[in-house]
Amino acid sequence: MKNFYVPGKMITVILAVAVVSGAARVIGGLFGIAAKSGGIGEEVEFALEGVYSIPKTAAQAYTLGQILYFDAATSLITSTVASNAIAGYAYKAALAADVEAFVLIGHK
Repeated sequence: MKNFYVPGKMITVILAVAVVSGAARVIGGLFGIAAKSGGIGEEVEFALEGVYSIPKTAAQAYTLGQILYFDAATSLITSTVASNAIAGYAYKAALAADVEAFVLIGHK
């Protein structure tokens, strides 16, 4: 197909703030995971699809398939909508005592 550009599983970003590999970030309206560490002004690819283990808000439990959000102020996954960006869906249930959530991103 002549209008195909790229698969869209990754996006390259010029960093405005430093990032470490595996860090979750909101990029415009996209939610992604940094593929490598980088400093201000460097280009880093962010994954836009897949299942990732991301630190979560304490004392929250999630059910399989629940919509999850990313709190940019704390860099944690949360079930609280407020002004948080949609991160994806719970790939498996999480207990309130769990420190991370398994999040399926890229399927909104």
